[in-house]
Amino acid sequence: MTTTIAVAWTRTWTTRALALVLAIPLLLHLASADAALWNKLLTLGLLVLSFTRPSSGLVALAAILPLAPFAGLTPDRADAAASAFVVPVLLGAFLRVSPERAPAVRWPAVPIFGLLVLISAAAAPWRLWFERGVDGFPMGHAAVIWIEALALAALAARLARAHATHGATAVRALIAGASIAAIASAVAFWQLVSRDPASTSAATALLTVRLAPHFSDVNTAGSYVALFVVAALYLCLLLSQLSQLSRWLGWAVAAAPLVLALWLTGSRTALASAVVLGTATWIASRHRRRALLAAVVVLALAVVGYLTFATPTRVPQASPGYALHVRVEMAKVALQMAAAHPINGVGIGRFQQESRAWISPSLATLFPPAAAGENAHNNFLQVMAEVGVPGLAAFCWMLAGPALLGWQSIRRGEARPELKALGAGTLAFLLTCFAGHPLLSTHVVFTFFFAAGLIRGLAERSEIH
Repeated sequence: MTTTIAVAWTRTWTTRALALVLAIPLLLHLASADAALWNKLLTLGLLVLSFTRPSSGLVALAAILPLAPFAGLTPDRADAAASAFVVPVLLGAFLRVSPERAPAVRWPAVPIFGLLVLISAAAAPWRLWFERGVDGFPMGHAAVIWIEALALAALAARLARAHATHGATAVRALIAGASIAAIASAVAFWQLVSRDPASTSAATALLTVRLAPHFSDVNTAGSYVALFVVAALYLCLLLSQLSQLSRWLGWAVAAAPLVLALWLTGSRTALASAVVLGTATWIASRHRRRALLAAVVVLALAVVGYLTFATPTRVPQASPGYALHVRVEMAKVALQMAAAHPINGVGIGRFQQESRAWISPSLATLFPPAAAGENAHNNFLQVMAEVGVPGLAAFCWMLAGPALLGWQSIRRGEARPELKALGAGTLAFLLTCFAGHPLLSTHVVFTFFFAAGLIRGLAERSEIH
């Protein structure tokens, strides 16, 4: 009895301590002169809603989070806008201590990885001081963002497990919000073509232009949109099989701007991942027609082959061979950094700055931006280099949990369509992480871990039933 009371007391005051930490950036945002009045009012509204009904606050965040770049207006402000929406939802839920009496989720990898991130962030300044005599300490902004994202994943999992209906609604809101945000790509494309229709036709622009409004990196945008393209299309497929034609038509309409936005990013990795996962999900649901399945597989392989080996026609875009060579060389840099700092890594968020010491003259000549520091172009290797080998192991363990539970739920035939759709989209996103670094974007980190938490919670909910 005494042990139970002690554990409950520890959890309560730990949660309140986290709430106090979250209150600091929220107060800074509300006091900032850069934030518009409507933005501050929306932040306060999310705080109140999350405090009174955490599950409703989570659904509201799901609808608003994809639109965060529009609140930031420019790519460099989009990450701050995303954090301004996430923090009040976390704070409101943590102030409740036990949101809506929701049972705890068995996801030990989340606090373990969070602890390793904090250790890495804390160890980096002292290592730099002893090794180089660096005056001052590096900022811990990256560590704060990851901790907030992990807290969002845990909260989403907890509430989706307690309220499966709210969890499924949050999934649909997340996809719908991304679809609305994707309309910006269609508008930007139309504006580009309409400036000089005589010299630039729409068909030509589709094959030569790369754009992603409100994203500083088109490849990151491609990974982000691929998640929602696969999720929306798979949801269409599942609803059509359930004879819910009105809902199917609605999600087909929602998928259209997402498909266009993905194509306009010109990200070969994202397009190939979407094709692979889209084909896999279609096969999983249409496994009886062998001839048609074979034709679809051949077509998918042809598309992936074209995206991988065809001469690029878009600007800016490197040749496939050059892009692969750069990624291999940066992977070597990441492995060398991990070998030199296998336990704590070089520090969360410090890969680009630290990589300058590991860039060879030949790589700097081949890829000039690398001379000033470059990222790993592989999120998994970057996590290992920044947080250490134990950090990578905890990161993979954390991702394996929702994947395994989701798969078991699907095998039992108990998974909701929203769980299947979001799971497929998340796998497409993770495929792009092997050739890119989308998790360097704050907005994308929040969205991905939000999705992972929803998957975990919905899968555990179906496991209970």
